[in-house]
Amino acid sequence: PCECGCRRLSGHRVLYHPADSRQQQDDYAINSYKRSALAYTSGNIAQELTPVSVPQKKGKPDVIVKEDEEFKRVNFEKFTNLATVFQKEGGTVTAGNASTLNDGAAACVLATADAVERLGLKPLARIVAFQDAATEPIDFPLAPAFAVPKLLEKTG
Repeated sequence: PCECGCRRLSGHRVLYHPADSRQQQDDYAINSYKRSALAYTSGNIAQELTPVSVPQKKGKPDVIVKEDEEFKRVNFEKFTNLATVFQKEGGTVTAGNASTLNDGAAACVLATADAVERLGLKPLARIVAFQDAATEPIDFPLAPAFAVPKLLEKTG
């Protein structure tokens, strides 16, 4: 079991590094928000976005979500004044520079070669290899850092 009691605190523990200042983390996050906005507004990712229907309660009509609006909600003037979330004294993680709840959300439809042919589908990609890695529970955010080099070694 994870001794930290909270996955977010575990993430803070792993991500905090004295060499990474609050300013560096804020700058990185701001740049990320700006790149996200540019990718969306330029249309570069239009083919990668699919509207999602979100059912509502009590017979209300579904809400159709067509875009990630996260980058539109960022107030860069207030960004550097946000309070730290997990560690008040010397903390660096804030609501602005931490990953959002939807960070990395994606869907992937897999099909066999037979199904692709039978259904007349056009494959967008082919999975050539996969890899996993495990760590102690408290270090879970680091697992991908161990999996990627193994995958690269496997695939050449």
